[in-house]
Amino acid sequence: MSPPVQTHQDADTAQGFWFGDADTPLFGWYHPAQGAIRNSGVILCPPFGHEYMVSYRSYKHLAMRLARAGFPVCFFDYDASGDSADSDTARVTSWRKNIKQAAEQLRRLSGVAQVSLFGMRLGALLAAAVADDLSAPALILFAPVVSGRAYVRELIVLRGMHSIPPSDHPQQQISDDELTGYAFDARTRTELGQLDLLKIAAPQAATMIVARDDISGQEAKLANAWHLDHRAIHLSDSSGYAAMMTEDAHESVVPHTVWNDISEWLCSQIPHKKLRPEPAVIRRGDAALSIQAPLAKHCRLPYATSILEEEIVSFAGMHGIVCRLRPAHPASNIPDNKLSARPAIILTNVGANHRVGNHRLYVKLARRLAAQGFTVLRFDKRGIGYSLPTPAGLENDVHSPSGIDDIRSAMKFLEESYDAQQFVLGGICSGAYLSYLTAVHDERVTGLVLMNQLTFHWRHGDVIQTKKASTLKSTQFYWRAASAGDTWRRMLRGKIALRRIVGNLSKRLSRQVISSVRHSLARFMKTHHLLGRVARNFRAMQARGVELLFIFGENDSSIDLMTQHLGANAHLLPDRDGIHIEVIRHVDHTFTPMWSQEYLTDMLASHLEKRFPE
Repeated sequence: MSPPVQTHQDADTAQGFWFGDADTPLFGWYHPAQGAIRNSGVILCPPFGHEYMVSYRSYKHLAMRLARAGFPVCFFDYDASGDSADSDTARVTSWRKNIKQAAEQLRRLSGVAQVSLFGMRLGALLAAAVADDLSAPALILFAPVVSGRAYVRELIVLRGMHSIPPSDHPQQQISDDELTGYAFDARTRTELGQLDLLKIAAPQAATMIVARDDISGQEAKLANAWHLDHRAIHLSDSSGYAAMMTEDAHESVVPHTVWNDISEWLCSQIPHKKLRPEPAVIRRGDAALSIQAPLAKHCRLPYATSILEEEIVSFAGMHGIVCRLRPAHPASNIPDNKLSARPAIILTNVGANHRVGNHRLYVKLARRLAAQGFTVLRFDKRGIGYSLPTPAGLENDVHSPSGIDDIRSAMKFLEESYDAQQFVLGGICSGAYLSYLTAVHDERVTGLVLMNQLTFHWRHGDVIQTKKASTLKSTQFYWRAASAGDTWRRMLRGKIALRRIVGNLSKRLSRQVISSVRHSLARFMKTHHLLGRVARNFRAMQARGVELLFIFGENDSSIDLMTQHLGANAHLLPDRDGIHIEVIRHVDHTFTPMWSQEYLTDMLASHLEKRFPE
């Protein structure tokens, strides 16, 4: 079975919206039913943390498939996750409430009286916990967390397996209340420990359980336990879970076989409506779409002493969220598009992760910078998130050259809709790469924030997995490691790829020597034309007055990349006043520890405040 392709119609019909409590709004995607509507909508309950990030694209494809089958669908973010607002409510209590709020909203939008539930991992546990409260006619659990207590233990073990170098500084510790960059406090752990599907009666809903295919789980045990109370239990062993739940979202494979089985089973349980609701039916192409209530595109968020406005925006086939400062009182007479004369900030995707960024870092950055008076757009370039595929029809094409056009389209949109005149572009890794390329030729860019950029040249045919396999830590990391006795013991046991490390370090050294020779010749001959292309590009940007901020993890090989092209501490660039280099110790490539996220946010906010005063 060939996987379905995302069409313009699919992207056009899915609509982002805000719902829930006014002070802590939730973000969701509404997929109206296409064709004849069925008697139930479907709520997609996401998993937690890293599992949410890598499964995001797969959830989108499931939502589109179910909508094509006649189900109105809502895929949403829990409180304090994804694009949603943050609250101080106990997480698990809040997340169960959020599912009920999403169900109420889906009924209002679609006109259906019933709402079925789908969940994966933690989302499955939460869905099962509220299914009877919602009188759900159908319940689908994919690789469900059966015991909340066992799940907490599993995550705590996972936390201890990180490779982030330890720090002796008391403010640089990974606390017990975080997990791979996400808040995971004692109250959340306690609440989860109280949930156990084997200790509750089987939900009244017709139930489908899909087993994971990587390890032996408890799905069969759960099906047998519930079968004693409830005969409508369907256990599936369709494969696809392991290929979806990868380390990196770029490598995640949509489980089309599983999604097809779920769609067919759900269609067998939920018939079509006899009559479609008449009001507010709109048509796009051949699809009849029912939207019976307005979709909220704006929300206001209390943030410290400020009020922020977040607006869901669409342009050139792409989707994003604009965050900016709003007056606390609506009586202000300041025009909407004149709230700040500062440059607008655009945050570009980290790899194949959608616009919230790893560990929600982009959400935190956007809200912090907006509170300082900047207009901030975090958006999904083509091929990522809910944006259309690239011009080549691809998803997850992280380094596609069309990304440059996407950023320029975002700049044009901000010019026309928010009166932005200048721009600061920023991102991590591939987001830094595309920001750099855009800034080289676009004079509207007045600032660059490049975080752990791993390449300045991406050639057609390059493969991310190959690049990652050949990417090492910083040279300084290996010098420090060479003085540690454990390093030599691991090398003698064959646990260190010494030949590959030495080979790559030799290449680094030779490139840095070539760069130094070029620099010496350029100084002797008083011309910059002998410098490499990257150095010339940065010099040209400096001549335009572009403010440059480089941010590196101490052990990240991006430091050596800068040294190779720009010299140590970027000494090949003449204007030192326009350059700031920040090296952060004890972090990984995506700034996972929560203390480092706070440090990075504070540092970036301070830098931009200084460089671009009101």
